[in-house]
Amino acid sequence: MRSLPKPTLPPEEIFLAAIGTMHRQSDRTLHLAELANVAALGTLYDDTLSVTDANALIRSQFTLGGLTSEQMGRVYSYRLRRIDSPIRYYYDDVLAATDDDICPYCGERGAMTVDHYVPQAKFSALNVTPSNLVPACRDCNHDKGAYEPGVNRPAILHPYFDSIDHLPWLGVKIGWPASPARSSAPTVDYEVDASVFASHPTLRSRVMKHFDLLKLRQLYRTKAGQRLNELERRLPGVFRSSQASGIRKHLAEEASAGLAYSNNYWERRLHLALIADNHYCEKHFDRP
Repeated sequence: MRSLPKPTLPPEEIFLAAIGTMHRQSDRTLHLAELANVAALGTLYDDTLSVTDANALIRSQFTLGGLTSEQMGRVYSYRLRRIDSPIRYYYDDVLAATDDDICPYCGERGAMTVDHYVPQAKFSALNVTPSNLVPACRDCNHDKGAYEPGVNRPAILHPYFDSIDHLPWLGVKIGWPASPARSSAPTVDYEVDASVFASHPTLRSRVMKHFDLLKLRQLYRTKAGQRLNELERRLPGVFRSSQASGIRKHLAEEASAGLAYSNNYWERRLHLALIADNHYCEKHFDRP
């Protein structure tokens, strides 16, 4: 997961802009009556997540007495998200929140959609609250779906409120056959290293839910397999010229470059795990 700066735009600005696109006076009046509530509940959401996580949100508090979830859904779908909406630029600003168009949930795929961190049908007052709108790739948006934190349902990581990249939580396991030949290819698996959360059990549960719900293990394993294939073509020459020290130097340079993305970037953690694997660095490329 990659952190993003929390949006500073107040939800009432978007909501008021959406009201301005309504043609019927009765619709404008109906929605204007809820403007103050949209503002107050957006503040409550921000204040709550600034000190804890979404498990503390009480669903019944985040609906509007004068507007149904369907009506608020239309505000989002037809006023904000619709491609020809005059206020579509607010939606595009959410997508532009990442420096490199990368989904903050997985840290790998392109962020082409906007996700409601807590589901819009159940927390409809937050449908246009900027801090509840997260740029996301299509896969993460689909896999997360309408996931709602609750009892035995930890809140996944929130890009605007959670910053845990200083903790090396993404673990990598390098596997070999019982008696590997020099040409035997390694296998790679990813997991959450629960040991780094020894004093933070709630955060451990959240990271594990994030990892499982968004199917990051499968994603990272696939990407690692591709990366290993690239290294199989590149590193034999490195070994011939500078032996294991050259292999480790090459991997260390790659790992350092990965830090620009994230301490827990799948490729960085892979390179660090390979550096620590003596068979990979000292024997795997020692071929005629």
